[in-house]
Amino acid sequence: MKSLEYVLVQDCICNLCNGGIYVKKKIIFISVILLSIIGYYFIYSISSNETKLAQGVKNHFNRRRYEQYKIDSVEVKKSLEIGNVKTVLILVDKKFIGQTVLEKGLNNRFRVLDAFYGGSIFNAEVIKVKDKNYLILSGKNSSNIKYIEVIYDKKSNRVDVQEGDYFMTYLSVPNYIQSSIPVDFKFYDKNNTEISMH
Repeated sequence: MKSLEYVLVQDCICNLCNGGIYVKKKIIFISVILLSIIGYYFIYSISSNETKLAQGVKNHFNRRRYEQYKIDSVEVKKSLEIGNVKTVLILVDKKFIGQTVLEKGLNNRFRVLDAFYGGSIFNAEVIKVKDKNYLILSGKNSSNIKYIEVIYDKKSNRVDVQEGDYFMTYLSVPNYIQSSIPVDFKFYDKNNTEISMH
């Protein structure tokens, strides 16, 4: 027969072991949570400050490009926010127009979803925000564009353009329009005269 002291010591050892397992599980759980939070802050790391946003976009381009395609500078020219998505018109290396689409995280910082630049002075891109599609129109306004006629499904929509050297505006489009390919554009000046964007 076991003594009372032996039973109490055994009971004490079992409680310590079980408590130790509980503490280990708690430490692992807290570590996973902390690593997730830190990882989230690394993913959504771009500030909305124009200078930091430009640096974040430059880093995004340089991280995924070959050495000969590295860029030296990014300037933010225009931006707009729709829901948790920010679209930014950029000037790359002082000569190429581009556009960047960013998503805002819970920490009010952004991550790059899409970014491109090239020789065109006009960009048109469809973005999805929640359950709606938006056609983002942006570019250099060297021709003094007053408005853009956007045509799809034999329907015409007028989109006004802000005065200035650069513009960025948008139009809500049906969800079946996934890109700017099925859409036609006509550009007009303040005299309602059609102008070319080439």
